[in-house]
Amino acid sequence: MHATDVAVIGAGPYGLSAAAQLKARGIDFRIFGQPMIFWQRMLPKINLKSPDFGTNIYTAERGHTFVEWCKEKGYSRQEPIPMARFTEYGVDIQRRLLPMVETAEVANVEREGDGFAISLGDGTRFRARKVISAVGLTYFANVPAPLDRVPRYYVSHTSHHSNYDGWAGKEVVVLGGGQSALEAAAALNEAGAKVQIAVRAPDVYFAGPPSEGPRSLRDRLKMPASVLGPGWLNLSLQRAPLWPHLMPDARRVRLTKNHLGPWGAWWVRQRVEGQVGVLGNVEVAGAREDGSRLRLKLRQSDGRERDLTVDHVVCGTGFVADVSRLPFVGPGLAADIRRIERAPRLSRKFESSVPGLYFVGQAASLSFGPLFRFVAGAQYAAPTVARHIADSLRGRVPVPTLQATGDAASTRS
Repeated sequence: MHATDVAVIGAGPYGLSAAAQLKARGIDFRIFGQPMIFWQRMLPKINLKSPDFGTNIYTAERGHTFVEWCKEKGYSRQEPIPMARFTEYGVDIQRRLLPMVETAEVANVEREGDGFAISLGDGTRFRARKVISAVGLTYFANVPAPLDRVPRYYVSHTSHHSNYDGWAGKEVVVLGGGQSALEAAAALNEAGAKVQIAVRAPDVYFAGPPSEGPRSLRDRLKMPASVLGPGWLNLSLQRAPLWPHLMPDARRVRLTKNHLGPWGAWWVRQRVEGQVGVLGNVEVAGAREDGSRLRLKLRQSDGRERDLTVDHVVCGTGFVADVSRLPFVGPGLAADIRRIERAPRLSRKFESSVPGLYFVGQAASLSFGPLFRFVAGAQYAAPTVARHIADSLRGRVPVPTLQATGDAASTRS
């Protein structure tokens, strides 16, 4: 018979940060997931787009930031920084500070009394007072509506690929002009595929390389540095992360979706420009099978349409938080979660309309703004949730338990 105060679902940057904050407060918890698995599955050549000082596992103890870890290991922090290095950092912090992470799959979460009954993939069940969903982007890959009913043989998302081995000679369209789309197009081209990028904008855009040497006072005042990049809006989102939560829904959603839109980092530019064709001012209006290939109907900004036949479409079209896509949230629990569009509506403490059920990361972005589309948002979210849980557990009574139906000890790592 097993029980715990908190179950954390997800072992990426948000889940590990939340667990570290719970541990520092002496709260009993269990955390589930393959550590940093989403990051480990990324393409080999991908680099860290966020600044090194704004991409961390946010522990309560000092000395565990990514910058400090790189110094300890003797790694250069000159851009571009390999994404694999941040992944290595996350796994190392997990092993050092959170060795209790369990790799068992959480199969189902349901309300029971004043807490939750949780079932694992091996049939084990236990009870938790609180649940933190910190699954990151794993379940939220966005495929545009005209393609969402097309067989997966023809359509995939950038997050589905760790490499493009065996794609030589295939004709591929990559949708989107953001970093993941541009990285995918570059990797496909280098694998020998015939690639085109399709974007709604006139063209794809890239940031310039960072200036060498210290920035002038004028530049720092005009465009102050932040974890989201330079600019006063970005700095305000970092320094006062609650203010978007106080906005009307429509304005906050618009800010979250439109701020920091699609563009590529400077180091991917040479792998794309002059290497990959760009179809600008177009969007996919329809798709159908055409023999062994896929015929796309592309609508141009002037309303005219054209057909394009390809072997495959890779969607670099971002992520959309959707409670219904979380496999461990059953229909009964999902029906009790109030929404902003398809994402959970959250309180100032990241608690959903189901008491004791919290969401952090991408799932929180429509309630809190664009900061929470990025790892940097964990700096605010993780301690906020941990403090709220600690306060709510004061004066607690023993947690009721469920009869275990499997060997829970075997799921401990």
